[in-house]
Amino acid sequence: MIEITMTINGRPLTANSLKDELEKAALESVKEHIREQLSGVPHELDGERLIIEIVGPDLHNLSVQLSGPDSLVEQAKVALGAE
Repeated sequence: MIEITMTINGRPLTANSLKDELEKAALESVKEHIREQLSGVPHELDGERLIIEIVGPDLHNLSVQLSGPDSLVEQAKVALGAE
């Protein structure tokens, strides 16, 4: 039988680490997509920041929670298509 191993960025890849790496890549993709959607929304108002949290029990069931100044939250909701 042929032995095949994988090494990414100097680290050996196992089934568990592959799953972790795929999850990291998926989360980064989600974060980048949200950044793009919010590119026209100010991130700060009077020293208060817009806070975006991505939460869920797994990668297939994520939601976006927004907090911060009301006007920024409303702009973010519109940009994300929530309103």
